[in-house]
Amino acid sequence: MAGRTIAYVDGFNVYYGMLKHGSLKKYKWTDLEKYVQMLRTDDTIKKIYYFTAKVEGPSRDRQREYIRALNTRKLIKVIYGKIKVRRKSHRISNHWTKPAIKYSIAQEKQTDVSIAVQMLADAYNDRFDNLVLFSNDTDLVPALRMIRNETKGKKPIIVYIPSHDREVKRWPPDWKSVAHKVRWLPHDIYHHAQFPDPLVGKWGSISKPKEW
Repeated sequence: MAGRTIAYVDGFNVYYGMLKHGSLKKYKWTDLEKYVQMLRTDDTIKKIYYFTAKVEGPSRDRQREYIRALNTRKLIKVIYGKIKVRRKSHRISNHWTKPAIKYSIAQEKQTDVSIAVQMLADAYNDRFDNLVLFSNDTDLVPALRMIRNETKGKKPIIVYIPSHDREVKRWPPDWKSVAHKVRWLPHDIYHHAQFPDPLVGKWGSISKPKEW
């Protein structure tokens, strides 16, 4: 399947599925361009889209430094969605006389739509021969189905599922109905695809967050 390849990376999906927990959490300083090139050695990588949303709180500065590092790579384009904070409340069932516990939940918005729109636009304009997706968000299945149908299956679709624990997780069967290949996102490349620390160049010095 050598040819022009565009990769679409669901940043939060990869982070929470792959890098937040387990032995891979030490590899958050990943040079995504190098990772994709090592993963798809026979392809000509034309573009890597990294979809995320700007976070707040203690993670904000760490994310900002990582995005700065990604932006030093020519093939990577970062596309932002939004974080929407929803207020919720919960009452303990046996204590109706006590006030409800109130809390906030931050939810990522627009990312799946942004990925779908970009994939469809690139397919329509014949910008790739191979479509590579890093995600386990099945909301993207309809867009991939349309691409496969409209291109009569001539443009291979490869989905890589991010998971740090493959023993307990299985990918949803929906992927097999639209993808030519479904694979686990490889663990063993991460060690070889890390940014230097610090990352120094004409853009200045960018340091890996200490917590990472």
